[in-house]
Amino acid sequence: MNLFAPKTDQLYNRDLRRTSFLSVWCLVAVVLCGSALGVEAQSSFPYTALQGALDSLAKGEIAAAGKLLQTALEVQPDHGLVQNVVGAIWLYAGEPRKARAAFEQAAQSPADKSLARYGMGLALLAEGSFVAAQKSFSAANEDSPNPDGLELAQLYTRWLASNTPLPERPIDDSGNIAAGFAVLKGMEQRAKRANSTAQKQLESALNAPENTLLRQSWGLLMTFEKAKPLTSGYPPTPLKLEVAKSSEEVYRGNVSLQMDTQSASTAYVMYEVDGQPIGLVNTSPYTVTWNSTSVPNGLHELKITQMNSNGAEIQKTVKRIRVVNTEAEPNGADRDKQNRLRTRLANLLVLQPDRCATAYTLGELALQAGEREKAQGWFWRAAAIRPDYREVRQKLLACGGMEVAGEPVYGGLPTEKLVALTFDDGPKPGMTEPLLELLTEAKAPSTFFVIGRHVTANPRLAKKITEAGMEIANHSYTHRNLARLTPSELEQEIVQTQAAVLFATGKLPHFLRPPGGNWSDAVATSVQKWGVTAGFWTVDVYGAEVINAQEVAKMVLEQVRPGSVVLMHNGKANTLQSLPTILRELKRRGYTFVTMKTLETRLQSAKQSERDALRTQNTKKRRISE
Repeated sequence: MNLFAPKTDQLYNRDLRRTSFLSVWCLVAVVLCGSALGVEAQSSFPYTALQGALDSLAKGEIAAAGKLLQTALEVQPDHGLVQNVVGAIWLYAGEPRKARAAFEQAAQSPADKSLARYGMGLALLAEGSFVAAQKSFSAANEDSPNPDGLELAQLYTRWLASNTPLPERPIDDSGNIAAGFAVLKGMEQRAKRANSTAQKQLESALNAPENTLLRQSWGLLMTFEKAKPLTSGYPPTPLKLEVAKSSEEVYRGNVSLQMDTQSASTAYVMYEVDGQPIGLVNTSPYTVTWNSTSVPNGLHELKITQMNSNGAEIQKTVKRIRVVNTEAEPNGADRDKQNRLRTRLANLLVLQPDRCATAYTLGELALQAGEREKAQGWFWRAAAIRPDYREVRQKLLACGGMEVAGEPVYGGLPTEKLVALTFDDGPKPGMTEPLLELLTEAKAPSTFFVIGRHVTANPRLAKKITEAGMEIANHSYTHRNLARLTPSELEQEIVQTQAAVLFATGKLPHFLRPPGGNWSDAVATSVQKWGVTAGFWTVDVYGAEVINAQEVAKMVLEQVRPGSVVLMHNGKANTLQSLPTILRELKRRGYTFVTMKTLETRLQSAKQSERDALRTQNTKKRRISE
């Protein structure tokens, strides 16, 4: 007999002692009070895991997003929202077929059907199935969580499939589809050979909110290539998103709960789900009927407690169960939370312009208009994002935007009292400015090997370097060991810094110095490929820079010879403090300060025999140092 809502004369057996009667009534009171106070079962929906997965996805951290989502899958594998996030992560990871399967499963949920149809359309678009994608987008129109994003996807797919003219509409600069729609209009105008209008539209797209100069757009990219119309902008990421087989019992709708084994002294049985009582019975076979829709889908804890006639616990069973009710509706608070997650996911699935493709197209348009310098800038911007994109390197060569690399420079002629002071790792606010003041006052032109990301963060300071008459050179984008990078990573380090310096200063670096001097055949090949000349050194004072200013000055003055290249750092206080002494004493000895480019020019004007002798000498030195 279930003691919830019992008749008064059925609450106890006549032969029970008064003590057991009171004990059981205490249990009944606990159960009824819990019910009367409206205690709800704890929600098992994985909000935290899904929110974390979307946060990681927004930052392009695909593997981290997949790891967090795996947690959600273990709890709610059949929920439409969870499966929609699975589909989104597969799209970002470059697996459209797996994404489509997840979206198809999500579409079984009424609340998630519209978003799932949109996601399915994106997956089909990525596979090049334009007609099927259009049908899926049309099916998503009802209750779309992001109508603007859906409209952009429909227009892009239609344009790819048939070059259908786009409807006239104003561009909302505050909307998250503004950049995408502007690129779409620009590409349409270019197809019509209205190049001037196309340029304006494409340039406005690259100036859209949240634009970064030399980085790819985040998210799903419109490539405008029919063979591969949609990419994620991130490298393919291996993922394992699956529901592990488990032994949990699956409950749907109204279910009958009962014990697996019964003790001989059992008189009462208490049933609890997630710590909340759902039934208390005192008649064999001690079963209770439970409506599983009262809790969210997913994993829950079922506790069955057997008690004797005195109300004392004699056996307890705890097990995990899985509730799967396809049509289960969340309560108001849960519904709001889930809808916020759906809106966030829909925003992450809005198509973005491929900035590399857009910059490349602008380069072609500028070249057609005879604007060679402008074309160079756009091609360098495209190359910085993707050095291997189409024929971007050949385009740079064709428009005069890239030099031919020279032989590595270690030092100058040993017959000329020239010295090149070089400073690595800048620009650094607070350190670069006083360094420039000292060099300018002493009329000592020098070479600054800058780190690309520092230039991107401090473009005005980088420009001050060139305005002060100094030479600016490439020291990689992130200061990694170039010899340990993959070919694509290596080219990115070189090219992104070239572009960063060009956009900040209007000048293209002639030299590159590898961080730590780390060199290899692969590094040499990439440096030469992108028209940059390797610039090394003959005097390295780093060991003194970490001691004090006196040691820095002493080391420089002891080791400098005619044609020396001195390696120092823009950022060391000891170097800055030692500089007045170095400048004054070297001038007294009759040395002239020059840039590395001047040393190279003097080398090139020397006799071939002198150059050969110097090259042999420098090669031997380098082998010894390695």
